[in-house]
Amino acid sequence: MELIATTGRALRLATAGVLAALPLLAGPPPEPPPFYAIENARVEVGDGTVLDRATVVIENGTITAVAEDAAIPAHAWVIDGEGLTVYPGLIDAMGSLPQPRRPSGGPGAGAPAPGGQRRRQDPDRAPASRS
Repeated sequence: MELIATTGRALRLATAGVLAALPLLAGPPPEPPPFYAIENARVEVGDGTVLDRATVVIENGTITAVAEDAAIPAHAWVIDGEGLTVYPGLIDAMGSLPQPRRPSGGPGAGAPAPGGQRRRQDPDRAPASRS
């Protein structure tokens, strides 16, 4: 009985050791290629043009071609865009941009916002009455 318990413990230790060593045996991740291509995607170009089955070629993080007959480089990673839409200028979803300033005369420029109330003036800062 003791031999079975010792063998089982040794087997568990050996399995744990092999599993712990697997990441070291895998080596470094492969280098990404300099080219990516998204093919057969619906592409909305910035001027409002829509290409129904276009190819987008990306070289080192920069879009270099967008066309229905764009040539795909030999060693590009190709992404099937069937059923997907590519929009121009998409940015990191967690990024933030400054908000544009409101034009003078609109909400926030002295007039109450729709459905909002005007702030009460501080009596010490009230404008002098005209007599």
